[in-house]
Amino acid sequence: MAKQPEGGEPPLQFSDSKSLEAWLNTQKREVAVAIAARAALRVAPRAAGWVPYAKEKDRTRRFLNLTSAIFRATALARVASTFPTRANELLAAADNATENAAAYAALPADAAAAATAAVRAAADNVANNAAARAAAYAADTVAAIEATGFGSRFSAAIWAEVSADASALARGESLASTPLWTLARPDWSREHWERLKAALPEDENWRVWIDWYEDRIIGRAYGEAKEFIFAQVPEAEWEKGPAAANKWIADRLAELEPKLPPLPQPVANVPSLFTFGENAAGQIGIVAGPQNMPVFPFPGDDETHRQWLDAARQLTERLAADLRAKKFGNAVRSDYLEGLERYASDLPSAPGAGNFLLADDEARTLRDLFAAEARVLPDAFAARLNRVLERQFALRGFYPELERYFSAIQKGQLDAPLPQEAVDGFGKVVRENTPRAFAPEVSQGLREAERQPPRVELEPEDIRAAPAAITPPSDPYGELDPKQSRSFGIAGSINALYQAVLDATKNPEKAAAWIFIAEELGKYAGPIIEWLKAVNGL
Repeated sequence: MAKQPEGGEPPLQFSDSKSLEAWLNTQKREVAVAIAARAALRVAPRAAGWVPYAKEKDRTRRFLNLTSAIFRATALARVASTFPTRANELLAAADNATENAAAYAALPADAAAAATAAVRAAADNVANNAAARAAAYAADTVAAIEATGFGSRFSAAIWAEVSADASALARGESLASTPLWTLARPDWSREHWERLKAALPEDENWRVWIDWYEDRIIGRAYGEAKEFIFAQVPEAEWEKGPAAANKWIADRLAELEPKLPPLPQPVANVPSLFTFGENAAGQIGIVAGPQNMPVFPFPGDDETHRQWLDAARQLTERLAADLRAKKFGNAVRSDYLEGLERYASDLPSAPGAGNFLLADDEARTLRDLFAAEARVLPDAFAARLNRVLERQFALRGFYPELERYFSAIQKGQLDAPLPQEAVDGFGKVVRENTPRAFAPEVSQGLREAERQPPRVELEPEDIRAAPAAITPPSDPYGELDPKQSRSFGIAGSINALYQAVLDATKNPEKAAAWIFIAEELGKYAGPIIEWLKAVNGL
């Protein structure tokens, strides 16, 4: 029964189809259609219950046909819900999908029947009772879900989501781009879906349906042209079997994708100072990656990592504070304070935050300064800087990406300078498209990669007559040529950002805008990519 909130508001919680139908009778037909379609989608993975054993050829055929029919019916329900004025043209196909599902299994066929009920709710055009009939169809949809075997065990989750959908629709919200599970996706839904995916043959284009359903899970909306590809597969293709229907869909999707002009392609497996990806605002930004995600091979490593990280930050911040307070007089140049501040800023504060590669770069710059000026630095400062560097070198073991980065630079053959005009042009295009396409931190990151290390110029009278008492620790990874390291950092970061842009062009909803940016960036990325290939001997 429905739970009535205080104040006489419409019911927001349901526990049976009768109370749901009663409430839907007070709503527009589109509300019933949306609830029915989303309810049918939630039960689609029920086909996993018919996953066959490897040698059961007949059961395999029946399983694939059943799965295909369920996907088809739920796609039709989705389209009928999103574009209700076109529901009539989908009804015959929905009936066929239900009949096909029923021919292969009894209970999972109710998943297809639930979807067909959603299509019927949208297609019913009887003027006087269209809304009432839609309400009945929607209630039947939820009842069919309970019949699949989910309802008896997991009815609370199903009804909670139906109630959430009803609440959102009552507020006038659209559910077209709302995640399928708005409260909490149940474990049984994940388990059935993963099992179903694993059972679908890789050589029969099932990827089109896998991507489609996972887009429903996260709430990714399609345009009308793409939605109808899944709903308008010719009956003749369905009669040939799932593989033929899937191929028809795959071919139509390929035709729909905007075609990229010939563009230079990034070099694979080149380390970057940053990981780039789409953020919540739809921009390309800097996202979590191996640069700030530590690896913990053994139990307790996470606590050790946290303690060492805290110690490195505290030692750094205290030393920087003493430099600002002039506790070492004027014997220490300002480059040390700036380097320590940047190091503390880049040092990850938690997994996924900061950038360990940039922090290590600052630490190496500080060490290089230290090595060059060991005979002029105060012992008190040199001893404390030594401890900061030792903590940083100890932390490296938690970030295997750093070793890969070092190895790539050390193996590279730097026979020609990085094409600076191309670097400048690439950065200019990024800035011109910020913040429309790129988050501000992207340009900031590229500038950070390009930053020149400080120069060391000592006067003879500055150098001690006696050997330095304190020298910097040796670098466990060996020495890097500063010029090669800087050039590789710039080129690797541009290579990764350009790849992220090319990936963004695959989104049909935004492809046109990203293709234009990709073309502009490609003019400058090409020479940088060729430089990377030469450095790596490709």
